[in-house]
Amino acid sequence: MTDIKRVGVMMELEQSNKRHVEVLAGIHAYASTHPDWQLVVDDWADHTIADLQGGSPRYDGIIGRITSLGARQARRLGVPAVNVWMSSPAEGLPGVFPDYGASGKLVAEYLFSRGFLRLAAFIHPDDRAVLSQTAAFRAVASAASHATWCGTLAIPWATNHSEWQQTILDVEKWMDGFELPVGLLIRDPGHARLVVNLAHARGWRIPEDVAVVCSYNEAALCELPEPGITGVNMPHEACGREAAKLLDHLINVRRRGDDPFATPQTVLLPPGGIVCRASTERAVARSVSSSRNPI
Repeated sequence: MTDIKRVGVMMELEQSNKRHVEVLAGIHAYASTHPDWQLVVDDWADHTIADLQGGSPRYDGIIGRITSLGARQARRLGVPAVNVWMSSPAEGLPGVFPDYGASGKLVAEYLFSRGFLRLAAFIHPDDRAVLSQTAAFRAVASAASHATWCGTLAIPWATNHSEWQQTILDVEKWMDGFELPVGLLIRDPGHARLVVNLAHARGWRIPEDVAVVCSYNEAALCELPEPGITGVNMPHEACGREAAKLLDHLINVRRRGDDPFATPQTVLLPPGGIVCRASTERAVARSVSSSRNPI
């Protein structure tokens, strides 16, 4: 009989976030080809990892958006854990993530290829992934003698109308300093839409005066309404598969009696390219491979 590996999956699925669902799809794809894997979707696995009766582990491993509590519980019980959340407060865990630095370089080179030599970014101040993306984006702009870095605006998503009104004022002030044309990297599709609307109100053209690339390719949010927002294709499903593969290895390490936390490994997967839409070019949507050098 197959020795079952019971795996708790923490992906915060109540948020209905496309990225979370894609990572789950990758984890499931790995599990579907490994009959010894039994997935249990449990967003509270950091609390339920220990059996309440005897304190023994309920799971052979946990995977997903691991919290600091989850990391502590996993170490206490010796249960392997693999993180897919780059901004996680948990320290010292193995993890599998998109290579956001490579994606930032890709966006800068893509905007250069479209003729935008002034670059700026609009990000969330606490998102480590996009901070890494923006650092690489800025580094390319700063290193190119023909390019100009026009600054970073860092604002979290508004949680009420008053905060949203302040966001609009902050974005307007940021845009006041633009010398056109300018190419923008913007984390959230909602913020990208705000910038497009404010640009139109100023009589600025999209994409001739302002080109916009979203940090993620959230198709449902980037495609509608017009103009479509260009986005970076991140390998979330592939991250799920690789994270599951890594966890499987660590479960075997533990079953051999070795320490699964001894040498935590970080795996970075390259972006899948850029999906071009009307916010950067007047053409039918197409994908630019990450292996292509557009300069």
